[in-house]
Amino acid sequence: ALECYFSFYSIRGLGNANFVNRDAVSFYVDDIPYSYGGFLDFDLSDLAQVEVLRGPQNTLYGRSSSAGVVSVTSRPPSEELEIGVAGGYGNENARDIQLSVSNTPIPETLGFRLSGTYTGHDGFYDNTVLGESVGEESSFSGRARLVWTPSPEWDIFLTASASQDDDGAPIFAPFNSASPLTIDHDFDGIYDANSNAQALRIGYTTPQLEVTSVTARRYSYQNSQLDADATSADLIRRLAAFDATVVSQELRVQSPDSSDAFNWLLGAYYESDQFDADGTGIVFSQLAANRFGLPLAGFNRTDYQLDRETYAVFGQVKYRPTLPLTLTAGLRYEASTSRLSRQSQFEVANSPLSIPTAPPLSGNSRNDGELLPRLAVDYQVDDNVFAYASISRGYRPGGLNPTSAQANTLEYEEETSWNYELGLKTTWLDNRLTANLALFTNPINDYQLLLRSFDAVSSEIVNADASISGLEFELRATPLDGLDFTAGLGYVDARLSNAINPLTNQNLDGNRLPYAPDYTFNLAAQYRSPEGFFGRLEWQGYGSSFFDDANRLRQGAFNLVNAQIGYEWDNTGVYVFANNIFDTRYITASLSSLGQDLASFGDPLTVGVQIRSRF
Repeated sequence: ALECYFSFYSIRGLGNANFVNRDAVSFYVDDIPYSYGGFLDFDLSDLAQVEVLRGPQNTLYGRSSSAGVVSVTSRPPSEELEIGVAGGYGNENARDIQLSVSNTPIPETLGFRLSGTYTGHDGFYDNTVLGESVGEESSFSGRARLVWTPSPEWDIFLTASASQDDDGAPIFAPFNSASPLTIDHDFDGIYDANSNAQALRIGYTTPQLEVTSVTARRYSYQNSQLDADATSADLIRRLAAFDATVVSQELRVQSPDSSDAFNWLLGAYYESDQFDADGTGIVFSQLAANRFGLPLAGFNRTDYQLDRETYAVFGQVKYRPTLPLTLTAGLRYEASTSRLSRQSQFEVANSPLSIPTAPPLSGNSRNDGELLPRLAVDYQVDDNVFAYASISRGYRPGGLNPTSAQANTLEYEEETSWNYELGLKTTWLDNRLTANLALFTNPINDYQLLLRSFDAVSSEIVNADASISGLEFELRATPLDGLDFTAGLGYVDARLSNAINPLTNQNLDGNRLPYAPDYTFNLAAQYRSPEGFFGRLEWQGYGSSFFDDANRLRQGAFNLVNAQIGYEWDNTGVYVFANNIFDTRYITASLSSLGQDLASFGDPLTVGVQIRSRF
């Protein structure tokens, strides 16, 4: 989203549209688990790989996930001194500077990698009331990684990272605006965020087993103020301040990679997640009080502390009775305890008077727990064709909703699912052509559905049922050395059932899940010649999607086209890029607030030049 400052995403129809409970997708960056979608701010300047595992992941990773895992790994230290620099500039004063330094001062024993990034751009929006562009962004991020190998059996990684964002206001424009990048807000708000994280990974390997311990801590803070009425009138402002501290410990013991017929893994996981909100709510001006029939102007605020402790043990075994056949069985038990303290009050403007708006909560708690099995069968048909089938249990714990305005919806139940998947992975023509196909279906019990209130600040979580079915197809071809074609297609039918909105008594059966396009596709062609020419053209397509449970706020199908050309020599490259070439207008997030439908829009056409060098 251009100015939403909350990253919405989904895998196979499940994501973080309900941002109050646990995310359906788990993110790991160098073994550090990330807990909250609004805090996804990691630095990718020294990226080594991104691995996406679709479907429930409960028997290999410490934190469970019902939709999938995204694991991001940064580059390891170089064997010799290496310095990398990159810089870019584009329209709207877009700038990007990256720097990395790496070396192994004690060969095969001690190495390090340092990286840092600065990015920024001026605002894409023109504010006619303030007479200036708004929505500017600037951010710094850095990462340090130390690798110590005191002996061949030991690998010790120490990672630390930090980031700082200082941006303009999160901006929402009217949903059906003919000129969404021209606004008339009376207030230019703020968005500040910072985070820091530390992780210690210790690995011990012998011919008989491998032991891995990962200890991680991450702190994140976010503060925003925005013009919630999105008009030139001084009516309401939305204030939000959050901070989160996540401490986790994971321990895995497993057979070495060299094991052939039999592989096993045992693990344990602990996580303490503390999420605090300090002064979140709506500020009503006197004009707003008069217009909405409120007795007083002031700040309708909520402060809360939501803590969750999670304990889990998990394991998996793989057995190969014959060379082409592999059988896998896994099991996880997870238990969690949630605690909530909350105070809601209305602070009268220009007065010390404070009026409670809901009974205070102090130490309310809830316990959850579930067994999560997984079974899979893999069969290597021949050297080119690999087939698999799996059944796995998906799970999100129940909890306490700090934004609930009703006592009977304070708690929500566990969300569970069975996930069935069939797939083929094939390679042809000496690996010059690969084609993969996956079919899946996923009935969900007690789906945790987020229902926004009239002010879009407080929200209810109710349990319903849902069903998800779909397919994924991937193709990659290399007809000539240096020339690559990639294509991907995903289709998902994700719908609610047994769903009633208790705020409106509306029947939601058959409605599609929010933020789940019915299809997505991508096509890309890339050529890198021996003489140094580089070119890439990509086409991304998105089917229609909805932003609310009632399926009233809809984004129709749209396409994006990006291109990049450049010249490379030795370890240096110069590139010219253009993203969203046809300047497509599309909505990335939407909500209704105080009778208005508001939307956050995607980035317009951006063009620029970038230089990269490594020496």
